[in-house]
Amino acid sequence: MSVHVCGLESLVPNEALNQHSPLRLGVWIGPTLADALAGRALLAKLAGQYSNADWVVFGPRAFLCLFEMNTQMSAYIPLRAMDPRRPAQSRLGHWLAARAQAKKLPALGLQCIWAAGNGSVHLFFRRLAQWCRLQEAACWVDAPVADWQALNAPLLDAGAQALAHATQFYRGVNPTAKKVLCVLGRLNHTASDALAVLKQTLADARAEVLNQPGLHFTACVLIDPSAVNPLLLRRWGAELGPDCLLVGLADLLGLLAYADQVRVRDPDITRICMEMGRQKQLFVG
Repeated sequence: MSVHVCGLESLVPNEALNQHSPLRLGVWIGPTLADALAGRALLAKLAGQYSNADWVVFGPRAFLCLFEMNTQMSAYIPLRAMDPRRPAQSRLGHWLAARAQAKKLPALGLQCIWAAGNGSVHLFFRRLAQWCRLQEAACWVDAPVADWQALNAPLLDAGAQALAHATQFYRGVNPTAKKVLCVLGRLNHTASDALAVLKQTLADARAEVLNQPGLHFTACVLIDPSAVNPLLLRRWGAELGPDCLLVGLADLLGLLAYADQVRVRDPDITRICMEMGRQKQLFVG
């Protein structure tokens, strides 16, 4: 199956495609958080062009929370081949699970699939296009990050489970206290020096706000729970202290929804805050 590369400026409705009934189309989400945010913007643009289509989104399980409340799509399918192996899962078991899922994808009957890209076509997108046996060529929409950020995306809402987690966490907090959430960043590795760096960043964040009265301070670090050993997470959580949480993306959305002030330096998490309508609560730097 061929992959057509185009830019945002050439993304116009295909009248021949609109003649299909039923019309089922897809969007693939890449492996990074920036890819997921660009995919949200792409889905919004395409849904406006093909309003009668049934939309299916593919991507890593970690990004399901960014789409679960999106009414423009009918399903989000986590691709097992994109997820890391579980701690007790063998390489063969991971491969067999991904292969079994790939065999089921042609039954979706997709006419076409798009991806929001920034550079050359991702190898996994080519594989997905082959697995789905599309009726039309797959389309890789190549654009700079700034162009994806300029597109309008629907309001990003935290899911019910994420809000329940945040409610439970803040249950014992004085309701009159100003809830300050400091997002220290993302933990992409578990090297020996990473914990020391986190401790120093946490100490600096505490020093900035703890002298201010009437505040409830919480720090958090974004992780992928499925990619990190649970025992290591418990040890790091104990060393960082109860006011620093190691959370997945879904739980982070819930905390962002509750916070009265959000302090963040990561550009992608800043973007998430803006798409959640939290600009007034956002403090960058």
